[in-house]
Amino acid sequence: MTANVRLSILIAVVLLAAVLLWKALEPGREEASSDAARGTSQANGATDAYSTKKTKTVRVDAGPRGGRVSPRKYPKDAEGPGAILVTVTAEDTPIEGAQVTAELTDWPDYAIPPKETLKRTAQSNADGDCAFEDMPLATYRVEAASDGAYAVRGAYLREDSPRRTVKLKLIPAGSLGGHVRDTEGAPVPDAVLYRINEKGYKADKWYVAVTDEAGAFTAPHVPEGSWQFFVKAEGYANKVTAPIATGAHDAEIVMDGGGSLSGRVIVAGAGEPAPGVGVTAGQHNFNLTKTVSDVDGAFRFERLSAGGFWLIIGSIDQYETYTDGPYYMKRDTMPRGEIIAGKETSGVELEVQLGGVITGRVFDAATDQGIAGVTVKSHYWLNNVHSTGMPSHGPTRATSITDAAGWFRLECLEKGKYKPLALPPEGYVVHPDYEGRDIVIVPRRIVDGVGLPLVRGIAVTGAVLDEEGNPATQATVILDPGVRRDQKRAGVDSEGRFVIYANQPAPAVTLYATGEEYSDRYSSSISDRLSETIGPFKLTPRGLSGLRLRLARAASVSGVILDADGDPVPGARYTTMATGAAIQSSQHTDENGKFELRGLAAGSYRFMAHRPYKKYSSVSPSPGITIDVRAGEQKTGVIFRTDWKKIEAGLAISGRVLDVARNPLRDAMVIAKRDDYPQMPPARTDKTGAFTINDLEAGVYTLAAGGVPGHSPTETHGIRAGSQGVELVLPGCGAIEGTVVRADTGAPIPEFEVKTFSDAHEMLRTWDYEKFKPFRKSDGRFRLDHVEIGPATIGVRGSAFPLVVQDVGEVRAGETLSGVLVRLTPGGVVEGVVTDERGGAVEGASIIVGTNRYRGWGNVSDSFDTMTDGDGHFSLEGLSDGPHTITANHAEYAAGTTTVQAVSGRVCQARIILTGGGIVEGCVTQEGRPTADQYIQLGAGGYARTGADGRYRLERLAPGKTTVEATLRIEDRTMSIARDIVIADGAVTTADFDFGPFLETDATLEGTITYHGEPAEEASVQFDIELPSGARESARGQRTGADGTYRFDGLPGGVGTLRIHYNSTRGSISRQVAVEIPSGEASRRDVELAEGGGAIVGRVLNRPPRTDVRVVAFTGEVDTAQLDPEQVRRSDEAARVFTAANDEGAFYFEARPPGLYTLVVYLYDRYSRERRFAPTSAAVCVAEGEEVYVELTAR
Repeated sequence: MTANVRLSILIAVVLLAAVLLWKALEPGREEASSDAARGTSQANGATDAYSTKKTKTVRVDAGPRGGRVSPRKYPKDAEGPGAILVTVTAEDTPIEGAQVTAELTDWPDYAIPPKETLKRTAQSNADGDCAFEDMPLATYRVEAASDGAYAVRGAYLREDSPRRTVKLKLIPAGSLGGHVRDTEGAPVPDAVLYRINEKGYKADKWYVAVTDEAGAFTAPHVPEGSWQFFVKAEGYANKVTAPIATGAHDAEIVMDGGGSLSGRVIVAGAGEPAPGVGVTAGQHNFNLTKTVSDVDGAFRFERLSAGGFWLIIGSIDQYETYTDGPYYMKRDTMPRGEIIAGKETSGVELEVQLGGVITGRVFDAATDQGIAGVTVKSHYWLNNVHSTGMPSHGPTRATSITDAAGWFRLECLEKGKYKPLALPPEGYVVHPDYEGRDIVIVPRRIVDGVGLPLVRGIAVTGAVLDEEGNPATQATVILDPGVRRDQKRAGVDSEGRFVIYANQPAPAVTLYATGEEYSDRYSSSISDRLSETIGPFKLTPRGLSGLRLRLARAASVSGVILDADGDPVPGARYTTMATGAAIQSSQHTDENGKFELRGLAAGSYRFMAHRPYKKYSSVSPSPGITIDVRAGEQKTGVIFRTDWKKIEAGLAISGRVLDVARNPLRDAMVIAKRDDYPQMPPARTDKTGAFTINDLEAGVYTLAAGGVPGHSPTETHGIRAGSQGVELVLPGCGAIEGTVVRADTGAPIPEFEVKTFSDAHEMLRTWDYEKFKPFRKSDGRFRLDHVEIGPATIGVRGSAFPLVVQDVGEVRAGETLSGVLVRLTPGGVVEGVVTDERGGAVEGASIIVGTNRYRGWGNVSDSFDTMTDGDGHFSLEGLSDGPHTITANHAEYAAGTTTVQAVSGRVCQARIILTGGGIVEGCVTQEGRPTADQYIQLGAGGYARTGADGRYRLERLAPGKTTVEATLRIEDRTMSIARDIVIADGAVTTADFDFGPFLETDATLEGTITYHGEPAEEASVQFDIELPSGARESARGQRTGADGTYRFDGLPGGVGTLRIHYNSTRGSISRQVAVEIPSGEASRRDVELAEGGGAIVGRVLNRPPRTDVRVVAFTGEVDTAQLDPEQVRRSDEAARVFTAANDEGAFYFEARPPGLYTLVVYLYDRYSRERRFAPTSAAVCVAEGEEVYVELTAR
């Protein structure tokens, strides 16, 4: 064979191998190309949010696939720049000779761990310390064992925090073991066991044992007690075991194949398949199995554990919304069902919504160049009002990283209001004039072209030195321009150098440094090393350089808090406030009443203490003391004396909460109730169902228990304080089945929502009991499971049908109440348009029906009802008969409103004209000096905060009369000034506030509150005093003790108002008493709440279900048609008084001064949070010593 022939054969073989290799890699190549194409599309700012994802059918088993995993990053001998510093103690004593292990856990949660991992061991020294140096930056499991005791914690080493300190506190531990077998008795090797916590809802992510070839396992370090375990093994369904006691070594765990589950993911409404959606089948919080829907939306799970399941997509955010790609779903729409071993559950439909999209660009405002690699987040915007004011954004809803041209894309946004925010990269800050843009999103809406401008920050540079004058390798520098929201922080490099970028020039900035390691995450840790505060400096656009900060030992103060008898007070909360750089957070005294303030800079501190609830009585809150410290001073032996009297330990009620089969129920809530006794905090049952309610007065109580899913709340009467062994049995739940039809035709309604109402205390309900549950059934049928037993009331509504509340009968445990028929009447329809003053259409305005400003706080999708289209048009349907206020909000205009009269089945027209609104601005000063960081409130909504120059500005405000109030808070003093103003379109209204000089706080006011001659315990007492500047200073409110006494120290002299509120057995009593207190003197004012005047007794009829009813008594004649529930709630208490109606509607006003009163019923809907007045009112005349009876109608 010639050389040429051999060469030809070799070339042919190479070509054939290349072809075969290309064929083998073809699927991966296609997927990579598809990913690249999608990335290019997004980089170019494409707006097609709904392109179909091409994916293969994926089948995922519940067990780990492929046996043991391999470490994803580091071999067992890898090294890195990290370090873990460990301290081992037991009962606060250092442990010498403990065996300490740091093991890299670089594998997925609940996976079978690799046999070889990076694992280092050490022994603790005489101080209980040891260290692991040269560790790669990763996640570690750090554990220690010594003489039958054990502890474990995690350590996370990152680039910005490569060194971690881990404190391990040993607790008694033992071992347990046994075997894992299949249903045939054969051993199951490589099964991994994870311990489930005491409450049963979480499993440790660190395994405790892995079975050997014989299926045997031993868990060497398990805390004492009985524990359930989460077990995973390849080829088997996951298992949650029965409890196994520590010390047992004969446990038998049986694994089986479980059952299967299949279904489709579809787009709600359209019914079209949703491909490429990540689907998770959940059976416990830790037992989650994932797959991906195919091109037809189909999904399938194999080997799921027998028992209940739920389905979700993607990941969850803080508002119970699950997202994946362009899709989202709400938690209350998740499918639920049952898995049966050896069988398939099929035909399950998982409905998802197509979200909206926001695209835009992050750019340098000076050059208009896009900035790459910037993180952009879109937050829920919780305010309804589109005025400038206090930022009130919720959690992050979507995140994007800008491409090379600065473009970003935020997708999968549910209906709501959003504010995209860019996190500035190093060297940049947010443009100082950029207020952000509120964007209204509805499903499938795409908003393009949102610009997020950044500017180069003003550089402030310098270095931090340690105590010896060497460059500090660990420090955090804080730049304070006088306004908290503009504070900046930065770390130091290896040479101690720092650079901070300020937002804008400032007249006076200060800097200080702590010895804490810098982190971009908030930390409340206290540093024992602190620099002096330097400055103030004038910050110009040229910046500052050459600054030096030197760390030194921080000052500290320690001492003890004593009661009136000179005994230490354990558990007392204490706080410190300072105008300097270091502000101490709230803490509590130890069991010996001792306190310690650390990390203090030189300066004066206001130290205040707060008595432990129900353990001490007091005639006044402690006025506090001033403590002066020098730089680095370690002040000890401080004694803080109070007038607190120790309350003798109260009685207790203890027992257990069980189900009807007498199984203990953990995490049940138990409360003790008595009409004439303040409600105590609830007790929670432990894993044995046990509870204890402490600090009760002698007497007879009603115990209520509930809050356990699948069980109804219960009440037990006649329980005497001091009782033990009380058993509270929670009955099961029932179900309701029914049909929803049109009232006019009888035809079934295919889409609607149903909710149940509960009379139980809110702490005794499960999280979702009173939430609307959507139904989409062509026959209009619905079924509600887990309904509390007893008389049931449901609410039903549809998109075109207003809410109907209906009593449906008695629900019994374990039974289904069927045959419920709900008739819905079509509501009124409003067709409207929103324009500007020139008649141009306003697109993207949010439309709200009603005046409830609390909408959207519980669910962002409820923050508005609809949105205007490109022509400014909107449509509302399903309105109940009667008047409705409709409000339009848009980020570029003042809010506009109109009122319509809705009639069932009819269409009415509405037009709302939006204007630019008015502006309110001004300055807040104290003796002519600007005050920063003070709050401004405008009427019922709209907030601002003063800048470093004391100025504030509110824009785009609706015209009309309103009030603007400034609040000045300095140390423990609070003052406020209110102004009545008129806002006009296109005009600027100026409202300045000067609080004048501070008066000496050397006066005291004390007294006793009685009711029919007996001390009024737990009466609320407040005192406001009018200052010469026109400001009102408010002393901290307090509650009277068992002897009915109160005391205010540290007051300025002058004329003030003593405000008292007391809940008697008959009703609420409110009194306002004018008091003059001379400066520098102690004054006394006793008040008898039942003294003089007459009484108003009555009843509220036709009380709406699940609505809190209160009666308001206004002094004099009032035009009730002009009342605003929100304004009344905050109005002058001297002009009105509230009292609550009891369950029978009875109410009582006592000791009312003679005169004319207007009574109005005030209603608070517990599910919608809407406040309103009933349409009827009554005028009554009260005479001295007389009692007047009146009946009012609530609806």
